[in-house]
Amino acid sequence: MDGSEDLSQLSRVDQMSQSTKEYTAEILSVEGNKATIKLGDKTKTLMATPNAITDILKHKLPIKGKIKIRKNFRGISQISSFSPITKPVKIPKTQLKEQTPQKSDMKQNYALIQKPDKVKRKVSLKHVLVPSDTKSTLNHIDGVDNFYLSLTKFAPFGLDKEKKKFTVFLMDKNQIIVSNLPIRYDEWVTKINEKIVNIAKSMDGFCFKVSVSDKLIVGLGEATVNEVGMRLHFVHGFPYIPSTSIKGSFRSFILEKYFDFDEKEALQDEGFKAIFGGTSNQDDLDKEDGVSGSVIFYDAFPLEKPTIEPDFMTVHFRDYYEHNGKNPPVDTDQPNPISFLTVKNTSFQICLSLLRNPDFKQTAIEGLDPDCFLESVKELLKQSLAENGLGAKTNVGYGRLISLQKNK
Repeated sequence: MDGSEDLSQLSRVDQMSQSTKEYTAEILSVEGNKATIKLGDKTKTLMATPNAITDILKHKLPIKGKIKIRKNFRGISQISSFSPITKPVKIPKTQLKEQTPQKSDMKQNYALIQKPDKVKRKVSLKHVLVPSDTKSTLNHIDGVDNFYLSLTKFAPFGLDKEKKKFTVFLMDKNQIIVSNLPIRYDEWVTKINEKIVNIAKSMDGFCFKVSVSDKLIVGLGEATVNEVGMRLHFVHGFPYIPSTSIKGSFRSFILEKYFDFDEKEALQDEGFKAIFGGTSNQDDLDKEDGVSGSVIFYDAFPLEKPTIEPDFMTVHFRDYYEHNGKNPPVDTDQPNPISFLTVKNTSFQICLSLLRNPDFKQTAIEGLDPDCFLESVKELLKQSLAENGLGAKTNVGYGRLISLQKNK
């Protein structure tokens, strides 16, 4: 079919379950998971699969090409594939050889996709342990390029023939983690941050920027096949700090500094309850009739492309710990290094807003002012992030976040 056919033919696609039609069309623009196409003298906006979006965004728009349209599992017609009519840019063999890392340079054997300006690596499905029906469903793709999926769901197994185990991550010869951030990362993370700022400001809130002073570990205990995890955005695959982590670490800081970890004493303090919430029944603090706090904490997303770096912790007396102390901790035990992922050289945006105006007169928390409540909470939170940090292994210096804005 050529591009002169009327768009009315597309309606037939909606009526044909599990059918696929091919058209010659011009891709005008892409917004999220939708593509605006021109077929003949008419335009139409259709849903598109992630693979189709990725293939389209490899080229400068507008561009003519062949598109395939099929129904997804909800019965909605969407673009399933795209291939340009124009010939792709040819890369000289000498340049291709320089840009493509040799097998000896890679710690593991991953599939490679060559592009003119960079090399993008995908986790090959060949060595992935998933149910057979899942693998057969995904047999039309050549690999997984989402870092969240490749780390948590599609981790390769058995790439090292001597050690039958899962591969935690891939590093190139420069010891740089291959995190496969999405092509439109800058656009997506900017929109997410702008949306959070607008929501916070609409509720009398504000935001401030912090930077990781050394390394940050968030989500180390996430359930993955690798036994060590990392908190990643489940759609876009980049690391972020959940609001629960920010609030939880802040609460622990206040408990330690002003209440000596006495939970019952803290829950009787009006200032503490104004921030974090508590119980309305002072006589029975264990009774579940709690009230929410007045402060809303938001997820913190990176302001630039994050640097993901491996780190290691080594268990020196493995036999002693595995047998609950039955065997003595002796120097003949083999050290057991465990690798995990950290974030460094990255800035995040922390946002707070006010759910309601607090009503308290006295509090043991120094610097907490009911007249400028949210501002004083912000300064206390900055102190918490700088002194106690958040995430895992804060006792050995990880997770410190330094404010990039000077106090007024």
